[in-house]
Amino acid sequence: MRRPLPRLATVIGVPESADVARSLGLVDAMNLGGGGSTTMDLQGNLISRPSDATGERPVGDALLVLPTRRHGRGTP
Repeated sequence: MRRPLPRLATVIGVPESADVARSLGLVDAMNLGGGGSTTMDLQGNLISRPSDATGERPVGDALLVLPTRRHGRGTP
């Protein structure tokens, strides 16, 4: 079951995002958008709120950040 969590961050624009990236020591960064279809799910919990009045909408693209697979028995 997906349950919304309390809002954890404030929406920031591209210039502020660049400032945060620089402050973290990043040399290269990419803005992946942030429109009405943007949501973030962390371990089955929706941690962002879609801005569309109708809520979540289907999208064809996703960026997944997955844990590193440990090599062992049965894994390449």
